[in-house]
Amino acid sequence: KKYIWITKIRILRCTLYHYRIILKLNKAKGKITHWDYFHVNRETGYTQNHVFRVKFTSGKDKGKTLIMQVTYSDLKNKRVFISGGGSGIGATIVEYFCEQKSEVYFIDIDIKSSNKLIKKIKKNGLRVPKCIECNILDVKKLQNIIKDIVSKKGAIHCLINSAANDDRHTTEQVDEKYWENRMGINLKHYFFAAQAVVKGMKKIKSGSIVNLSSVSWMLGEGDKVVYETAKSAVVGLTRTFAQEFG
Repeated sequence: KKYIWITKIRILRCTLYHYRIILKLNKAKGKITHWDYFHVNRETGYTQNHVFRVKFTSGKDKGKTLIMQVTYSDLKNKRVFISGGGSGIGATIVEYFCEQKSEVYFIDIDIKSSNKLIKKIKKNGLRVPKCIECNILDVKKLQNIIKDIVSKKGAIHCLINSAANDDRHTTEQVDEKYWENRMGINLKHYFFAAQAVVKGMKKIKSGSIVNLSSVSWMLGEGDKVVYETAKSAVVGLTRTFAQEFG
């Protein structure tokens, strides 16, 4: 008996009118021979991007994963700036925007992982992003990098504040130096990166600022109090930005 495992569905934008998926399996070889799917945002009319990772469990392609997707036409050539894009969640965000042929810039201190990511993206034939080494604790350098991109290329269309550090700790272990460091990594740079891009966004009357928070502060996990404090503050920061800029 043949099976297809749909292991991940990613929806970049919500409010779907409907979608349909038809997968036909060639039973002799365990391969997908046809698929037909569509999904439409009833507010914008844009086709949405679902990604289906389908794992073959038999045939010569056993163990391989097939990725099926469509593209967002409105993301092509949009300038995207991502913090912490060299690894983890940030790297995944970088890769997906490159799939959409966006003009991607990302910063990280881990150049080894960043170069590995760029090599992978090149190998997959995607639009290659630009990595700039930057410690997000250096706010002046962070803002200068953004301003340099804006002056040479134009306004940033999408800012994604992703960089963070969720090292575990207890209240007793926290001193003032640790507090300031973790607030700088998990909160402070969000504000100053947004400050650097918002003028350009206002000029083109368009833009998105995405601040990654965490459910950990809502769950009250209790093993990283400073991180959870910062991540709860990200929600307040984002709501205030929405009122001021929206």
